[in-house]
Amino acid sequence: MALVPASPGAAPIRRDPSDLRDQVYLPSLRPLAPRTELPSCLSGGTLLPRDQQEAESCAGQALAALIDLQHQSAGAATARVSARMLYRMALVQDGSAGGGVASLRSVLKGFYHYGVCPENLWPDGSGSDALTAERAKAARGVTLGAYYRVLPGLNDWHAALTDVGALLVSAEIHEGWDCPFDPQKPRDRQGIIAPVRSGGTGHAFLVAGYTEAGFLVLNSWGAAWGGYDGRPGIALWPYEDWAETVMDAWVLRLGVPAPAAFAQARGLHGLGFDTGPLGASQAACHRLLGHFAHLDDGRHVDSGSYASSRASVEETARCLEARPRPVLLSVAGSLFGLQAGIAHEIRRRPTVEAAGLYPYTVFWCNDAFDSTSLVLDHLFGRAVEKVGPFDPSLDDTIERDTAPIGRAFWRDVKAAAWRAGSHRREGREGDAAHLFDRLAATGVPLHLLTDGAGAILLGRYLRSLEEGALPPDEAARRQRLRERFFAATASLTLVTPPLTLAAFDEAFGPLIDHLPEGRATLWVPSRGLDAKLHVGAYARSILHLICHGFERGEEDGTDAPTRSFVGMPQHVTALPGRLTPRLAKLAVCRIAQPDASRPRFTQADVSLSADCHRRTLDRIRAIEAQRQGGTDDGEDHARATAGDGGRSRNGS
Repeated sequence: MALVPASPGAAPIRRDPSDLRDQVYLPSLRPLAPRTELPSCLSGGTLLPRDQQEAESCAGQALAALIDLQHQSAGAATARVSARMLYRMALVQDGSAGGGVASLRSVLKGFYHYGVCPENLWPDGSGSDALTAERAKAARGVTLGAYYRVLPGLNDWHAALTDVGALLVSAEIHEGWDCPFDPQKPRDRQGIIAPVRSGGTGHAFLVAGYTEAGFLVLNSWGAAWGGYDGRPGIALWPYEDWAETVMDAWVLRLGVPAPAAFAQARGLHGLGFDTGPLGASQAACHRLLGHFAHLDDGRHVDSGSYASSRASVEETARCLEARPRPVLLSVAGSLFGLQAGIAHEIRRRPTVEAAGLYPYTVFWCNDAFDSTSLVLDHLFGRAVEKVGPFDPSLDDTIERDTAPIGRAFWRDVKAAAWRAGSHRREGREGDAAHLFDRLAATGVPLHLLTDGAGAILLGRYLRSLEEGALPPDEAARRQRLRERFFAATASLTLVTPPLTLAAFDEAFGPLIDHLPEGRATLWVPSRGLDAKLHVGAYARSILHLICHGFERGEEDGTDAPTRSFVGMPQHVTALPGRLTPRLAKLAVCRIAQPDASRPRFTQADVSLSADCHRRTLDRIRAIEAQRQGGTDDGEDHARATAGDGGRSRNGS
């Protein structure tokens, strides 16, 4: 019998890389029996051993068997789960197209982020390995709860098996594992793994119990393997061989479906010791799956915990075509890391859906922030050391000292927007341009919302639709795309865009001019809020830092700072008085201080303003009511934008 994996080029599973965030299972002082009985579903034959055939999917098969075992042990009448989905999502975590799962941690992280659907939706040998909406929705019903690494000690393993019932294990297997059931052998000689003093290859399986002689393995090589004590698929793994070949082991419990408790929940219990408020690194991907795209450097990120692709965009578009709903199409800014942005969108999703909208967010430059923020923090600290925390020149010092790094960061952001948002000849669109085009093609209304630098990406896309000096065929194609996108756009909301008035007018002027009155809104901080905005030791707003540091010299090639962005307060920009004719329909609204007694605020208080979010959704509801009623009353839209008698327009 050939040992698995046997597929040509298949990579065997490896040891988990060291990770200090792993939480370790701690044995209790509960008395341990000399041996454990196998779960009744194994001894009774109701849980049949899986058979991976010649595939390299042992990690997915083992985890699927463990999930089935927990379901049956709990008396749950559930179908077998899909080992194929667990395996494919582990490959997404690893960024591997098919070279085998890297380690047990990969398959656990894939399960944490995506859950697992029933086997009948994604069977082994399926002709399609796409994560469809049907599979993704079904997978939300079976998710990972807590999981812990089990150290390679007999007491730890015996205690874990007594507490939970089965372990997910990897080990180096060898010829001694070649032990098919042999009807000629006595029952007490069946299914015993013979120790072999030679090198082996990594393999994943379950340990479902123990005896005085060793551990009881549940493998995924079918019912013809093993036969220990008359049980198909079960073999005895002697302690001697276990000590020589064991690699990793994990114990886990399944999660309880409780979407309403998400904001208070903990996550990734097996990978971190953080006990503070829910962090973005703890946000499971399945909570936002189908509702986001993740781009970095202008392209889809097709691996890791928050992967996306043109195929996933197409799946979302098909769902919208099958069940049309207005879309709140958000383009995230650059001032939050990806994980923080994901967590925010998950928390915001219920209120958006309650407004009758389908939320969809484009994350496109958040990875750049993750890599730059620590450097900027360091430079802020050096500036404080140089002049002191209370020196009047501190802000100017920070602007000068961060300018070189800040310029590079900001140019990277703009370059990513250019790559992602541009149309190219012969239809080779950037990934964001493809996304915007495809969602517009669904025919559903698009309510556009940009936060901060999100306006740079959407603006680049709109400018790409307007480009001249193109061959006739390409010009005609762009014109069709423009007409379709403009027709699909039901409203436009821009929160503190970091664009000069000239750049803003060039990018958004045609769309704003096309929209009916009251459909385009610009949100800026009030004077009182702006006066309290800080970025660490910098006692001014992030837009001020970008203007006077990151953008210094970008307008005219000198060292002079950019004068202002349209996203700055009205007392700085003099808007709406300076608006050009194309922008005449743009309503300018102020974001008030959420709590006037607080001495400081950050850009997060602007971007995450509950008042701004509520009033934006109220405005969109009014627009949808008018649109569905077949009228277009701009005055009603403007009143919805202004809120309660316009008080928020003049908030402090």
